[in-house]
Amino acid sequence: METDPAEAANFRMMVDIEDRQIALPVFQSPLLDVLAWDAKSGVIVAANSRVQKSTGRSLRQLIKMKVYDLLPKDGATRLYRLLVAVRRRLSRQAVFRAEYRDAAGTWRSSRIHLHYLSGTRPTFVATIQNMSGFDAARTAATRAESILATSLEALPDGFVLYDDQDRLVICNDRYREIYPESAPAMVKGASFKEILEYGLEQGQYVDAIGREADWLHARLSAHRRLNSTVEQRLSSGKWLRIVERSTRDGGRVGLRMDITELKRNQRMLEQAAFCDSLTGLMNRRGLMDTLDVLQASLAPNERIAILHFDLDKFKSVNDAQGHAAGDFVLQHCADILREHVSDDSMVARAGGDEFIALMTLGPTDDDALRLAQDLVLR
Repeated sequence: METDPAEAANFRMMVDIEDRQIALPVFQSPLLDVLAWDAKSGVIVAANSRVQKSTGRSLRQLIKMKVYDLLPKDGATRLYRLLVAVRRRLSRQAVFRAEYRDAAGTWRSSRIHLHYLSGTRPTFVATIQNMSGFDAARTAATRAESILATSLEALPDGFVLYDDQDRLVICNDRYREIYPESAPAMVKGASFKEILEYGLEQGQYVDAIGREADWLHARLSAHRRLNSTVEQRLSSGKWLRIVERSTRDGGRVGLRMDITELKRNQRMLEQAAFCDSLTGLMNRRGLMDTLDVLQASLAPNERIAILHFDLDKFKSVNDAQGHAAGDFVLQHCADILREHVSDDSMVARAGGDEFIALMTLGPTDDDALRLAQDLVLR
């Protein structure tokens, strides 16, 4: 029986993904282009369906190419330098912007998150977000999250059933694993309130510490509603999404799903939206939002000073020493700004080798002048 070439290419990709210890769910993302290649040779080893569509190439064609072949010459050179810099710094990830023409001839502006996986077969994995359609992607993500919340009713994660007297009928092992502190109280016939109180005594719910009575009242109120969805943080650091529904006989059925990774990803996305990934300072978007907040909070006799810093001869550092040295200089400058700017001031990387500091002033400009002179001398 003759093997289908497409199926053979897909099988080869799945073997490579497993062999290189790449998380398979990453390649199943409906919102991101995901591409992986060998860190030494640059040969592509995996590409999800979105990459195949955007490049106009089949998986069979892609896994015979090098990643640099997908970019114009200047883009390929830039990517090569970045990959070298990431490996030399032994960093595990980097973020950069790039533009390229897709299979339809449309120019796409993308944010690329580059992850370096070390091991016996070092691999780079790139997740590519199309910034041109960022609003559409955000809408799709919100819609997907809504669908996910509904789908949780059928997932066999943590499962529990209470009768019409709110007493435990049955729960699965996963439910007990999620709540190890209160697991001893999960006996048939125990009330939901008794199990919660046992967990509170063990310090299981981190948000309840110091306000146990208020937390218990709020949790029971949510539990008694006909339909409720609650997010809960445990002392172990885990985040849970709790979906509860009433049964026909007046009981309650509930699901518990671990959304710790989702919360971590949300925090990373929020940080990426407002912070510069290289220095950890605010980016332009974060700067503008902070400026609006700062301006709205000014007292009648206060003003805002905006200090702009531009590094001299920065380009020559990049040209002579490479981008890794340039990145080090930018990070060092960011540290200096953090050290010398007072607590009520804000610092941002505006782009390239430019930094901006915000500070509130009284009737005189003395504080701003002192800071500027001090930093120039540095």
